[in-house]
Amino acid sequence: MMQFLVHLHRMGNSNFLPLNYQYELSSAIYRILEEADPAYSHFLHQEGFAFGNKKYKPFTFSFLEFDRFKIVKGHNRLEHMGSQAVLDIRFAIDRAAEEFIKGLFLNQHLSIGDRISRVDYEIRQIKAAPRVDFKEEMLYRCTSPMFLSCSREDGGADYLSPEDGRFKPVFENNLIQRLMSFHVHLSLKEMEEDFPAMEFVLKSSPRKKGITLKALEEKPIKVIGYQFDFMLRAPTIIQELGYYGGFGSKNALGFGCVRVNEKSFPK
Repeated sequence: MMQFLVHLHRMGNSNFLPLNYQYELSSAIYRILEEADPAYSHFLHQEGFAFGNKKYKPFTFSFLEFDRFKIVKGHNRLEHMGSQAVLDIRFAIDRAAEEFIKGLFLNQHLSIGDRISRVDYEIRQIKAAPRVDFKEEMLYRCTSPMFLSCSREDGGADYLSPEDGRFKPVFENNLIQRLMSFHVHLSLKEMEEDFPAMEFVLKSSPRKKGITLKALEEKPIKVIGYQFDFMLRAPTIIQELGYYGGFGSKNALGFGCVRVNEKSFPK
């Protein structure tokens, strides 16, 4: 399990990004991996870890942390007014690959944008973040929206708020299935016998965030996520998996990235 802080330097004169840039940022990350190691990129993008007919991609990332920026209202753009940005990216894979991953990214270029505007960044530095001391009870704050959905009988899907009674079982089942995809030797019976029941507790009012992926393409994808504080009581192996691989769904598009919150806001 690895977490890196990737320091970016803006190149050239262009400084406008799509406001919802998660899809474009994810694509840029895949391009770097594809150029450096096609086999590893294929595994992350096309395969991942499987449980039944579901596949889990073992990485996530935060929103970019810009030195200076502003939202350009009415144009669906974000203007990076400074020159520096930091990307928090995490991989839920063997830590032995740390130097390999760092080597893939260092001195590479990250181009983020669509057919309207694009910003080019050079990766100037990549640092491994300190390991988190996981406990069986942890407080987290979402640094990017968490996305979870539930299928309806009519074939559609509901985007779940953490205040929805359906959220908790979907959240917990997602973590259990992902754990079993990473550790294929585990059975559901062993999970039930050896792992204590998980407990999710909402600790703040959730902030709803609508995000449009592939906004300028023929079939844009509109999703709804939520940012909030929460407590999770679960075995440390599950805490670690959620922190490094992301909580909820669509983690490889930058959803469900969290930070450890020592003091959560009261609900």
